[in-house]
Amino acid sequence: MAHELSVIIDGMELNNPNHRHGYFEVDDIDGWWKAPTRKTRDEARPNADGDFDSIDYYEARYITIRGAFVAKGPADRWEGADILSALLSGGPALMAVRADGQAQWAMVKLVEQADADWTAPTLLEYSLQVKAVDPRKFGDREFFSASTASSVSVYHRGRYKATPVLTISGNMPGGYRITKGGKSVSVTTVLGASDTHTIDLATGILRINGAVATGGLNDYQWNVINPGAGQTVAIAPLTTGTGTVVLEVVDTFI
Repeated sequence: MAHELSVIIDGMELNNPNHRHGYFEVDDIDGWWKAPTRKTRDEARPNADGDFDSIDYYEARYITIRGAFVAKGPADRWEGADILSALLSGGPALMAVRADGQAQWAMVKLVEQADADWTAPTLLEYSLQVKAVDPRKFGDREFFSASTASSVSVYHRGRYKATPVLTISGNMPGGYRITKGGKSVSVTTVLGASDTHTIDLATGILRINGAVATGGLNDYQWNVINPGAGQTVAIAPLTTGTGTVVLEVVDTFI
């Protein structure tokens, strides 16, 4: 049974058998499906057993892509080389991988220029290493809405904790509180009827009508949606009023 594999970097499909200059293929993607290296700050306990514990995080993700380009003719061989050498020359860009129905993407940057060898007059074998400074991979995007009248169960289909973006509208002059599992994110800034508040829980930045607002974000006790069962999210005014929060959650993987 043939396996579907599609790799697109910076808008260029690297496994396109019908490219106008020849046949592009990807043979291996090392570092995409395995977790990146973990980093730890554990320190040894002097004169005692074990270590002082710390929270572990992940290093950046390094991905090596190997494949080949078969040119249609002598003139086309240089076109293929030019395409590979220009990949990511404009800076970080999206890398998307689809394999057997699963689609994931990450933002990557070039580590080194592509290593390319002509092993035959029209056959170019290449190796390309890229780096995702944010090691997470992402998939489909989901939207959930809760109001002051009703809560919502929020989930995602990834395998790693996701950091949602919250968009709040309504009229709550004393601010509002958004709760999940007994923890809250509170904003004391006025939410007027013509205002839109946006909170990126990955950064804790509050924006009002697109402009960064300082001093309005009070409690900041939760910022992730864990994979698995749905988690109940609710919004309530701190004083009076009504409003709605829309949560944008992206399937997240490591």
